Amino acid sequence: MRDIVTMNRLFFLALLMLPFNALPLYFLGSISSEGSFYPLLGLVTLVSINMARQGRILIFDRAVLIIMLLILVFSLISLSLNFSSIRNASYMGRFGLIRFFEQFFQLLLGLFISYSIAHCINSNRQLFNISKFIVIIMGFVVGFGIFQGISYFLGGVFGLLHTFIGGILFHDGIPEKMAALGRIHSVSQEPSLLSMYIAVMCPFVIGYSIKTKRYYHIVFMTIVLFLSYSRTGYVAFFLLAFLIFMLFKFGYLNISKFIYAIPVLILFVVIILFTPAITIFISLLDAADNGSNAARYAGVFSAIMLWLDNNIWFGLGLGQTGFQSADYLPAWGFISKEIQDVADGERWPFIHNLLIKILVENGIIGICLWLALFTNVLLKLNKINKINYFRKDPNAWIGYSAFASVVASILIMFNRELLSNMNIWISLGLALAYIKIHNKDKKMN
Repeated sequence: MRDIVTMNRLFFLALLMLPFNALPLYFLGSISSEGSFYPLLGLVTLVSINMARQGRILIFDRAVLIIMLLILVFSLISLSLNFSSIRNASYMGRFGLIRFFEQFFQLLLGLFISYSIAHCINSNRQLFNISKFIVIIMGFVVGFGIFQGISYFLGGVFGLLHTFIGGILFHDGIPEKMAALGRIHSVSQEPSLLSMYIAVMCPFVIGYSIKTKRYYHIVFMTIVLFLSYSRTGYVAFFLLAFLIFMLFKFGYLNISKFIYAIPVLILFVVIILFTPAITIFISLLDAADNGSNAARYAGVFSAIMLWLDNNIWFGLGLGQTGFQSADYLPAWGFISKEIQDVADGERWPFIHNLLIKILVENGIIGICLWLALFTNVLLKLNKINKINYFRKDPNAWIGYSAFASVVASILIMFNRELLSNMNIWISLGLALAYIKIHNKDKKMN
């Protein structure tokens, strides 16, 4: 009983620390800066000890656990097939084998985090309290974001206070850089990372707000997202808004539901066409006049060219893209200072896309396993949502929120390549917890 209480406290602490992703800590690489990493590591450790004591593994969904295991096994198979090149890889003071095991550790930890979250959540009541806590944290994130905007606008004592707080929360230089740009990033490293956090957590905020009829949570969250000026955040929020409308209107998704929703989709598109938002959507496709886009697309392009030049089925091995992708940078990408730095060996080559990273490093088989994991979870959630919709379950909104959150976690994979992105693993863990609870209730009935 004491272990369960401790597990839940660690998870709530992880939720509290989730938006803090630029802590001035460096000893374990990028994962060190993730505030939620530390309580989640404690949660994983405690769950492991608990399972060792009991001498058994809790299997709440056999298919999901098998796919997770296959992802890990296949990553090791890719290592064995590429061992010679991985062993000899060296660039910018980094080494192939070390890089592989860093990435494998992050993948293993992420999957185990999702499992551990599902392990310690056992009721819809817990999920309700978790959603409520997410709303409280989002309120804090939004409040600090508003204070940040005031400090940018008024300066003076507000600016000094913000700089002081920023010196505690962020890497060196982040508060000054973001203040110069005038973009809200709240407690996250930059606006795009704030928008990723909002994307994954907003379904629970919206679901709770609709359930309790406290819509001001949604309003203030949307205002801060708008002030972040994160274009990918805008697109993700638009797609999620439409998806959440679909779920709350129809309860579950199928082809006929989409047909009924076409007029609403058209209305959404028309609204965008006649607002400044259309320029934001179009700007995401412009690589010629936008250095940020050029950097993203050039990173993806070079990674895909590298993949096509190697084993497309088994990939290069986890963490290996950066050792070779700089050789494939396209000339049109050099309008970006970031790409110039990569070419000059001053910056580690990036992809900014987790799905492309997995394709390049684990090949076609690896990306199919990855997508199979999330597709399997979404199909199970949709099936549960359908059942709950027809029986008018008062907790059905939790399933809608979990479904939209997993979709959001897939969307943010197009914006960052980090396996250490705890938003993804927490979202997946909450979805697995909901599936586990439903499976348990079904057995009892």
